[in-house]
This record gives sequence, C-alpha cells and structure tokens, in this order.
Amino acid sequence: MRGAWSLTLCLALALSGLVAALSLFPSWAAAVGLDLWNVPAAVDALEQEAQLDDRLDGEVQAALRRTVAKSQVAGEAVEGRLTLFEAAARFRDLDADATEDYRRAWRATVGGSSDEERYCRQVLGYAELVLRDRSDDPAALGRLKAQLDQALARGDLRLPD
Repeated sequence: MRGAWSLTLCLALALSGLVAALSLFPSWAAAVGLDLWNVPAAVDALEQEAQLDDRLDGEVQAALRRTVAKSQVAGEAVEGRLTLFEAAARFRDLDADATEDYRRAWRATVGGSSDEERYCRQVLGYAELVLRDRSDDPAALGRLKAQLDQALARGDLRLPD
C-alpha cells in the first residue's frame, strides 16, 4: 500500500512539474500539441482549415469541368466544326469564372503576347492531345496552326464575342 501511495505521489509531482513547465513555456506546449488552454483557437483553426478545404475542392472541381469542356471544344476544332478563333473564344468563356490566381498562372505558362493569342495556343495544345487519341485527321493541327500564323502575320488576331 505504501509503495502505491509513493508511486501516486511521484506521478502527481511529475505531472505538476510538466504542467508548470508547459505553462511557463507555452511555445513548448504548442509544439507538442498540449496547449489545452487554447482550445477555442484550435477549434477556430480547424474551422478555417475546413473552409479552405471546401474552397479548394470547389476550385479543383471547376478546373476539372473546364478541362473536360475544353477537350470537347478542341475536338470540335479538330473536326473542323469550329475555327481556331471560335474555339479560343469558347475557352475564354469557360475561364470566365476562374480565380485570379488561375489567370496569373495561366498567363505565366501559356505562351503569347496577348490573352487572345494565349487562348489560341491553348486550343492548339488541347488539339494535340485530342489528336493523340485519334487518327481521323492528321492535317487538322496544321490547319489550326495556319489560322493562328495568318492572323498574327496580318496583326488582326481577334476572338469573336
């Protein structure tokens, strides 16, 4: 009985020492996840993380929808049902609800001196991917590239509204 009482006393003293140390050095407690007195802040942080996750999930889903739609539009351009410029205008319209972060990244990664040219080049990129899966019109990509080259040479690259 006396040994159990001594053990309990030692554990209580050790736990008290730990609590005192963590109280004196709150950064240590936070580092090991034992800052229990800060539960409201932890709950707020979790709620903010959940909101961020929801926002990012929405952005990813929107990007996936745009990607699928752009592949379909590029397929129509490859098939000759749309001109390069009509397809580029549809790409532009599909990006109408994109975030500014997406637009900044898009401008940095897609070549071109204007958004119109970038959309045309993006259509060409999608068309290449479409043609990898098809062998129906190997000259389609050349036809689309020629449309862009001619417009750039004339200096009148404009997308339909």
